[in-house]
Amino acid sequence: MYGYEPPKREPEAGSWGEILMVIRLVFVEIARPLGFLVLTLALLMSIFVLLFSHPVYALLPIAGLGAIIWWFIRRDRQRIRDAEDALPR
Repeated sequence: MYGYEPPKREPEAGSWGEILMVIRLVFVEIARPLGFLVLTLALLMSIFVLLFSHPVYALLPIAGLGAIIWWFIRRDRQRIRDAEDALPR
């Protein structure tokens, strides 16, 4: 009870390598959604700028937006078909 008590140590702090690894992992996970948001904003801004300056040239980013929407619809339909095929019969 009244014996020797070793001094209490605080847990050691992480090294800079561990901190940088965690930061890198977080940015890798955030990069795709952030890139998608930035590209979408750039596409919308280019549509508005071109609509007000040269309306004929606005067809290019509008066609790009339509292609992106078409790709999402096609991908979702394929995933639905794959999910239906995976169901037991």
